[in-house]
Amino acid sequence: MLINISMSNKTLIFLNKNESDKIKRDVRWWDLYAKLSPILYITIGLVLWYFGSVDWQIIAGVGAGAFAMTAVTWWFWTVHTIGEIAQRTAKAETSVQSVLSEIREIKDLVKDIRNT
Repeated sequence: MLINISMSNKTLIFLNKNESDKIKRDVRWWDLYAKLSPILYITIGLVLWYFGSVDWQIIAGVGAGAFAMTAVTWWFWTVHTIGEIAQRTAKAETSVQSVLSEIREIKDLVKDIRNT
């Protein structure tokens, strides 16, 4: 009796570790930016205001603009990253379903061999 079991690697997903590391690195940069930028901005703004170089309304306006640009940039980065993670999750789910299907086929073949 000849049993032909095809175990192809084309259905397996190999997670790209570089992509995962890139996301982690980006998150660390956003975290650092979120912590340091307000402190630096307030410090520089207070120094400029104290020495009378810039009026407080200009400092507040520039700060509001910088905040808005940061929020929009972060939003697009977040949406892109979530989409990428969702795509990778869908690929992984497809691969797991394929592997489960192949395991069921092997299980049925083993049952057939035992019954014969």
